[in-house]
Amino acid sequence: MTDDGTACSMVDSAAASYDAVLPLVAEARAAVHTQAYADPYTKSFAAPFAAPCAIHPHVDDAAPYEFRLARSKALLRSAMQLVEHRYQDRGYREMTDAAPSLHAFANSELLTLTMSHYGDVCGTISIRFDGPHGLAADEVFPAEMRELRTSGMALCEFTKLALDIEETSRQVLAHLFHRAYLCAFRQHEAELMVIEVNPRHVAFYRRLLGFNVLSDVRMNPRVNAPAVLLSLSMVEAQQQIARYGGHGELGKVVRTLYPFSYSPQDEQALLDSLVH
Repeated sequence: MTDDGTACSMVDSAAASYDAVLPLVAEARAAVHTQAYADPYTKSFAAPFAAPCAIHPHVDDAAPYEFRLARSKALLRSAMQLVEHRYQDRGYREMTDAAPSLHAFANSELLTLTMSHYGDVCGTISIRFDGPHGLAADEVFPAEMRELRTSGMALCEFTKLALDIEETSRQVLAHLFHRAYLCAFRQHEAELMVIEVNPRHVAFYRRLLGFNVLSDVRMNPRVNAPAVLLSLSMVEAQQQIARYGGHGELGKVVRTLYPFSYSPQDEQALLDSLVH
């Protein structure tokens, strides 16, 4: 389907639910008026947390994506190879000097979600849960991580996000993030996620997903690149999904990814799909 066709479909959908959406439109426009969402979209994002790709407003309905938790060695290997490929493309050292083993992807404190296109893995994200061995962010941001733990909140780390798609849609990216959020929050009861990102891409995660900056710029020796520590409360993500999820027609007004996420009514079926 072309972008024009997708746009027409979105307009039809919006018209059908106009009464329900109208309050959200008014709220979103007010937010733009106060410049809460006034910044334009960042056009690319990059490792170490994410691999670069262009972001486009429409999804290609003729190109289905399958999302799965990677439990088999074959699927874990495909995810590992995709991350390695994307890291090498960006010149990050971790995947060349100290490439992670398949065992590292399969350990009990790290869950890996994959996105496949016609059977080929084209996207992945991993979630590491806090435990006896801590999180990777402890190495570069020990003081900040200690302070987070004093709050008593259950921590997790989103990491190894890689996309092998030259032009993806906001909806595809939002769906991958939404499923990872469900896995971390609803299944494993994590309360706060942290990520390490290149300073160039801090604005991307702040504007599109609402992350907060927790640190200054530090050198990350694992990838030999600068990094900043960000965090996002699961409750904040939940509130944004409850407010905007499933309302893609608001995407041109609300400058975040949340309108392109699934609707709250879809979440139980998504959780069931993660179990099976």
